[in-house]
Amino acid sequence: MVALGITRKNPDYFALSVFNEAFGGGFSSRLFNDIRTTKGLAYGVGGGVGSAWDHPGMLRLMVSTKSKTTIESIQALDEEIADLAKRPIDDEEIKRAKDSILNSFVSVSILRKKSCRKKWRMSLMATPWISWKTIRRKSKKLQKMT
Repeated sequence: MVALGITRKNPDYFALSVFNEAFGGGFSSRLFNDIRTTKGLAYGVGGGVGSAWDHPGMLRLMVSTKSKTTIESIQALDEEIADLAKRPIDDEEIKRAKDSILNSFVSVSILRKKSCRKKWRMSLMATPWISWKTIRRKSKKLQKMT
């Protein structure tokens, strides 16, 4: 499934980052737990509302499954999306998502020694450099999310 996402300047960027992690971002996400772990329909499942720097990103959701379970997997994904209105992301899912995002910043500090090489590579890919100031600002905004 694909649709239009947002830009990083969107005021909902941080809230959507938390939503993405909780709904389809990793091994503890709702999609992973429900479609892969509980129903056993997929090897992998995930996605979310994408963001880009200078244009809207893409909303994308994916499921990797066997040919036999393709239709059932897509139906399960549709059900999860529809179920969001009845069963919004709860406080525990938000906490797990925020912790996951905040912990990902730790890897940035561990890799700081390689920052010159990383900065050079990112400049080749036209990706803006993420400074410590940006990381601190993002951390504070994420911690305030409810």
